[in-house]
Amino acid sequence: MILPLRSDIPGAGRSWCVYLILAVTAAVFLWQRFEPEPLRIIDIHIFGVTPRAILQGKSLETLISYMFMHSGWWHILANLWTFWIFGAGMERLTGFWRFLGFYLVCGIVAALVESLLTSAPEIPIVGASGAIAGVMGGYLIRYPRSKVLTFVFFLFLNIPAYVFMLVWILFQLLYGMTQGPGNDVAWWAHLGGFVCGCLILPIFERGKNPRDYHRNNTPIQRSILLPPSKRRDG
Repeated sequence: MILPLRSDIPGAGRSWCVYLILAVTAAVFLWQRFEPEPLRIIDIHIFGVTPRAILQGKSLETLISYMFMHSGWWHILANLWTFWIFGAGMERLTGFWRFLGFYLVCGIVAALVESLLTSAPEIPIVGASGAIAGVMGGYLIRYPRSKVLTFVFFLFLNIPAYVFMLVWILFQLLYGMTQGPGNDVAWWAHLGGFVCGCLILPIFERGKNPRDYHRNNTPIQRSILLPPSKRRDG
């Protein structure tokens, strides 16, 4: 188990888009909790992404709605906590509307990747994990050497963001390649969203202001990436 507890990259002022996404997601979840169980299951099938339908060009609106649905308390708390840790630092790079667009695009791409690679195309996907993974991908690109206080198997470690992300990616790949059709987590959505966030961040950034970067960072293109020479939860 790996869980981020704190990042040393603060937001710029109040991160209103982060607050909005947190509030809407929490409100939708509470609405789900107060529904009778049969209605809750129906809503997951209506608003969740069903890969088979998406690949047939149907129910495309669920590519947005699925991000705001969650299956249980641990699912939503883990997602929103991770989003809180990494989201504010990303919104400072983009501003409100661009961050919202970035978040939604990452979530859409995550669902499409899962729809293409899943072994259970008839089971709906719900959850913000793919979109949040995109935020993490963008964070890796812009803040690779910031420190993330992390809980790892009963240890508390203050590690560079690129180490946290690489360990996280390894977990996603391991589980994605070893879990069978009974798997209830959309691992490929996580990876798809993460890669999307890495790639599209420059499109959504407003001007590069040196004050928006951690003082110890260098561009990840030089320092990391280039060599020296049912229902399933998303």
